[in-house]
Amino acid sequence: MPGSQSNETSIANLCLTRLGADRITNIDTEQTENASKIRAVFDFLRDEVLRSHPWNFAVQRVNFNKLTTTPLYGFSAEFQIPGNVLRILPQGTGSDSNLASEYKIEGDKVLTNDGTFKCKCILRIEDTTKWDAAFVEIFATRLQAELAYAIVNSRGLASDLFALYLSKLRAAKAFDAMEDTPDQLTADEWLSSRSSGTFAPNSSLT
Repeated sequence: MPGSQSNETSIANLCLTRLGADRITNIDTEQTENASKIRAVFDFLRDEVLRSHPWNFAVQRVNFNKLTTTPLYGFSAEFQIPGNVLRILPQGTGSDSNLASEYKIEGDKVLTNDGTFKCKCILRIEDTTKWDAAFVEIFATRLQAELAYAIVNSRGLASDLFALYLSKLRAAKAFDAMEDTPDQLTADEWLSSRSSGTFAPNSSLT
C-alpha cells in the first residue's frame, strides 16, 4: 500500500479535532497542555499499535548479530535483538522459516544452538510517511481513546473509542491478511524485547 503523507503533528491534530479540542502547531516544540499530553503517550502508543499486528509496511527480515558472549547454560550462542525490533514473528514454513531450529528470548537477546539467527520482525517505524493510511486511522483512534479522559474528561467516551479502536484493528487485520499468504500467529507466540500488551485507556494524564 502507498505510504501516508501524514506527519506526527497532523496525526495529533486529527485526534484533537475529533475530540473537539484545540489543535496544535508543532508536536515537538509547542508547550500547550494538549501538545504535552500527546507527547507523553505518542511514542508508547505507536509502538503498541505496531506490535498489535504484522503490518506489511513494518515487517522486515532481519539478520541478528551474534555476540561473543554465550549463555550460562542450555544454549551455545546468543544474538542481540536490534533496538528497533518490537516483535519477533514466530517461525513460519518454507522460505519464511527461521533458520534457528530452536530458540528462546531472554531480555534483549536470542538464545540458540545455531550459528546464525534470521527471522521476520516488526520494526519500530518512526517515519510517519511510511505508515499506510489504515494504520494512521487506527493509531489516531487509539490516541483518541487514550486522551479522551485527559482532554475532555469523559470516561464513557474513552471506553467507546477504545472499543472502536479494537473494531478497526480487527478489520485492518482481516484486510492486511488478504494481501499475501497469512502467517499463523497466536497471542502466546508474541515475542518482544520491550514491554508488551495493550491496555485500556487510563486517566493518568490529567
